[in-house]
Amino acid sequence: EMPFQIYTFIAQWFWSRGLLFELTYLVLTWNLCCRTNNTEAIRMGHIGWFADSLEIVFGVTKSNQEGDRKEVRLVFANPNCPFICPVLVLGLYLSSLSSSSTSSDLLFPGGNQATRFNRALNDAISSPDFLPHLSSFGLQPSDIGAHSIRKGAGTYLCSGSTASPSHASVCLRMSWSLGTTQERYLHYNKAADGYCGRILCGLPQTSVKFALLPPHPATSFPPEITKLSFPSTASLLPLERVRQFCLSSLLHHLPFVEKNLPSNHSFFYTSFYSSASPSLKETPLFSGISSLHLSPSGLPPHVLTWVNQQETMSLLQGLPERILGGVGGVLKENGGASGNV
Repeated sequence: EMPFQIYTFIAQWFWSRGLLFELTYLVLTWNLCCRTNNTEAIRMGHIGWFADSLEIVFGVTKSNQEGDRKEVRLVFANPNCPFICPVLVLGLYLSSLSSSSTSSDLLFPGGNQATRFNRALNDAISSPDFLPHLSSFGLQPSDIGAHSIRKGAGTYLCSGSTASPSHASVCLRMSWSLGTTQERYLHYNKAADGYCGRILCGLPQTSVKFALLPPHPATSFPPEITKLSFPSTASLLPLERVRQFCLSSLLHHLPFVEKNLPSNHSFFYTSFYSSASPSLKETPLFSGISSLHLSPSGLPPHVLTWVNQQETMSLLQGLPERILGGVGGVLKENGGASGNV
């Protein structure tokens, strides 16, 4: 299996070489807990947005061979670690696509894309500069393969902390069979899948930062701006919310992108980068754990408690200043400064 740290190292390796296809393929495969052939089969029409997360629909999985039911996976942003942030990575990839897409077109167009990714993964883990990372975990290049991503994601989801999601939600996320009786009674729910999605995107599970929201503006960007930024998706109206949040992530992380992609990368010649005005780049964006415009989903009760405690602490820390200001205001109103009180 692939440890979470190795997954992150591979993502950084792809970043440093500007391999956006490979990076996006890796990050989506990990977050979806799927096989590489399932990632290959994602179509533009399978991608949407729900609340504060990407929504990706699977047509066929191992436990749903006939495609009889709609299988949804929620994928969350990770502003805390841009290297593996699915929304940022998808935004980079979509901005770099040149040909116009329809809803039936593959997200990764072309033949044998799973094979192409497998070769790139093998190149990464076999490179001399990557061997020390593997050695630190007692691994060799032969221990890691494409299926290691799904195994590693499943292990991280189940055992990445002492407060793992329910067994049923993990099985549904992994497309594992629950058995005839349980499958009749235990069904998919976005609340539990959202918890799985937040864990898989790498948000810190022992911190209030687990509740981080994706970067977003107070008011939506004009559609002509988002379509110009992602021209390959311009004809896909259902992708507008996806474009909004991808654009927000690109703007929020632009200094990081400029620092970590090779200086001659094709991204710097895209419609987004070449046409982004200074005013667009300076658009105020909200991020963090609270917003007037967006609420976090997929939070377990203990994280909600941490969020409430942090809000209470913020109020208490500002209390002395408000008390002094209030007392000073009362004294001023009653002529305290003139010795009348």
